[in-house]
Amino acid sequence: MSASDRKLMKSILDNHNALSVKKQMGIRQEPYLDYMTFQAAGPPLITEIFGPLVGLPDEWRAQGASSEEIDLSAFTYRAPLMASVSVNTGWRGGPEPRILEETEDAVLGLDRYGRRTKLFKKTASLPHPIDYPVGSMDEWLALKPHYLFDEGRFGDG
Repeated sequence: MSASDRKLMKSILDNHNALSVKKQMGIRQEPYLDYMTFQAAGPPLITEIFGPLVGLPDEWRAQGASSEEIDLSAFTYRAPLMASVSVNTGWRGGPEPRILEETEDAVLGLDRYGRRTKLFKKTASLPHPIDYPVGSMDEWLALKPHYLFDEGRFGDG
């Protein structure tokens, strides 16, 4: 990404973050699904996630819109009430990563999956895998326990 592209992206994000769109989440899942699948009528569900398009607030101000209209708090924002459960569905456990060799240009290591990696010091921020953790059924059976269900996966798991 070029410097001008990064500058443009930062400008866009700054504009969206400055809008501080106020969301009033307050419709239960069943009525929301009924509305969205045309099973029931009701007032429009405004679900604008990111706020007005870049430049639109200035145009609205020029047309006399109030701050509340621009940040969309003048409209009832209705979306389903959501809940979440903190759960780790990925890899658990395994050996600590370790460095096998370090040269002037790269660090060769062994990651927690058991694969060899190479991190190029001058050009990379993520290590490149040299091989893969699973190459046979026996290797898969050795790694499979790291993905099995247990109660410890819930919470900070």
